[in-house]
Amino acid sequence: GMGVSVLLGWSTNAVIGQVFPTMVSYLHITGTYATFFVINAVMSYLTWRFLPNTSGRSLEELEESFSRGDFR
Repeated sequence: GMGVSVLLGWSTNAVIGQVFPTMVSYLHITGTYATFFVINAVMSYLTWRFLPNTSGRSLEELEESFSRGDFR
């Protein structure tokens, strides 16, 4: 899991590093940051909406609920 996470992080960083100068030339700096803001806002909402809240639960409780298919 950590390997996949690091791979995706570096890959995303590389893509943004390559795309950013082109976006600035077409959208200017304000449009570029607005685009990234909208993408982050949408992803934050999807994370809040669809990932289960695991705070206040032990690992054993999480394991039991995930094995039952009860992700909430």
